[in-house]
Amino acid sequence: MRAGRIEQFGRPIDLYSDPNNIFVAGFLGSPKMNMLSAQLVRHNGAARAQLAGDISIPLPEIREFSGNVQQITIGIRPEHMERRGGDATPMDLPVDVVEELGGTRYVYARGPSGEQVIVEQRGQRDPDTKTVTARFLKDDIRVFDADGNRLR
Repeated sequence: MRAGRIEQFGRPIDLYSDPNNIFVAGFLGSPKMNMLSAQLVRHNGAARAQLAGDISIPLPEIREFSGNVQQITIGIRPEHMERRGGDATPMDLPVDVVEELGGTRYVYARGPSGEQVIVEQRGQRDPDTKTVTARFLKDDIRVFDADGNRLR
């Protein structure tokens, strides 16, 4: 609920996994979902997110996109930033801070447009990290339009 209006209802895990808008995506989860500014473009018929620095990321199928270019925000949960295999997209990011929590650590880095990106890592790692390679699968990405509503 926000300002007396129900934004989305359902089981918490469903809202966490499938948010209808940026408010719900950012409200549920700790740390919150990473949000990256991008342009939605079509490349050979497939939807892609074009980020700063000429980074192009494949997106899940988006039926609600019929134009050529559209301003979007892509959301990726910190625990999804170390996916391997398949169509995992790598992105090297400069590290600001590493928060060690025992078997889990959070790496706070800078995204292509300067936004904060949090990468959750499990297991022991080198503590002197200057960069982190974030890897994520397109099915883990949530796409939001300029008004903050989910594109599906």
